[in-house]
Amino acid sequence: MGSLCFIADALVTGAMLPRHLGALHSVALESSHVQLLMTTSQPDPRLSQLESRYQARCLLTPELTLGERLNHAALSSQADWFVFACQPSCPTSAAWPKIISRLNAHKLDVLMIGMSRPGLFERLLQRFFNKPPLLPPYFAVTRSWLEKIGGFDPELDRDTLHDLLQRLQTCPTRIQCIKVPLKAPLHFHPPTDDPTPSLRRPP
Repeated sequence: MGSLCFIADALVTGAMLPRHLGALHSVALESSHVQLLMTTSQPDPRLSQLESRYQARCLLTPELTLGERLNHAALSSQADWFVFACQPSCPTSAAWPKIISRLNAHKLDVLMIGMSRPGLFERLLQRFFNKPPLLPPYFAVTRSWLEKIGGFDPELDRDTLHDLLQRLQTCPTRIQCIKVPLKAPLHFHPPTDDPTPSLRRPP
């Protein structure tokens, strides 16, 4: 499988960011080839506390779109796999060994984490009502494929995660899904443009 870099944006995860880091920290403790990155456009002293507590690194990039922030984070890492948070909800700590095992055991390029692949009827309904597909809590993508498609669209903010996943699905990528227990229900809408909710009520 190689090395892993987990990237969680404070705007995307909101007040659940500490729970994301808490679950991922247990993964990082198991291997020296795991890196935890946080991205944010707004300074917050509590992020420094999270850095220290969970041995994560915070990248503060004011005035950048979400697409630019995620690209900046990916460029700062030499990992073979990137695992991006897409939702406030996250898998439980106990679910991550199963997820890592899937990345180790299967030849694939993209892993949709935390939800099953939508069926034909669900996809037709989404297309009929012109609704974007539900984002998984996380998705993993190889460095090679992230580079092949040019990374996230730097012009996009709240839609950049949907855009990247749609582009990956139109390419000849080997995509799998894995459904695991989550700490909170999934959100059906992209992140809000308001950055203030992040870390408002850390658990």
